[in-house]
Amino acid sequence: DYGAMWMLGRLTGDPRLTRDRLPFARAFKLAQQEREPGFFEGAAAGQYYLSKSRRFTEEWGDYVEPTAVTYYTMLDLGNILLFEPGDAELRAALRRGADRLLAWQHPDGHWEVGYDRATAKPMFTDLPDVRPTFYGLLVAYRILGDARYLEAARRGADWLVGHAVEPGRFVGVCGDNRFAPDFATAQIAQALLDLHAATGDARYRA
Repeated sequence: DYGAMWMLGRLTGDPRLTRDRLPFARAFKLAQQEREPGFFEGAAAGQYYLSKSRRFTEEWGDYVEPTAVTYYTMLDLGNILLFEPGDAELRAALRRGADRLLAWQHPDGHWEVGYDRATAKPMFTDLPDVRPTFYGLLVAYRILGDARYLEAARRGADWLVGHAVEPGRFVGVCGDNRFAPDFATAQIAQALLDLHAATGDARYRA
């Protein structure tokens, strides 16, 4: 959605979009990211903003998912930065998200499905995070050029291929159905194709 908005603004130059809408969309993305130092710094504050209580929230519980960092921070900021590559504040926000994913990644490459916001303890421990969480790190590598992000993305992808793609085992990102497989499964394919383009490793294309 964010990439489409910025692309439309670039194509049309319409001030009703570039002047009256995009600055507010940019501000929303920055506000949506946790900035307080600590366990959740760089994560998404929530999917939705509640105007009356003036806070971000998740739809299905008070938890934070690593894959939400990819979806609501890395991919959206990355799409804006394709059109505004010199935006230093957005680049810093992208790096905060990437560093959060690095901090949460297990040595074998996987992530937890979610963390309880109150206790910072893992939740849904019976489910593996067989979703394209690694994709955010690939986006960060492509924009920021930090080789640590590519290395971590490859670790995440290698784990995902072994634990999701090969056995055909997937979960989704929609907590209302307790993460039943959804569009995240198709996005694994695109994430792996992009990783193949970045590395030349034929395993990801296969």
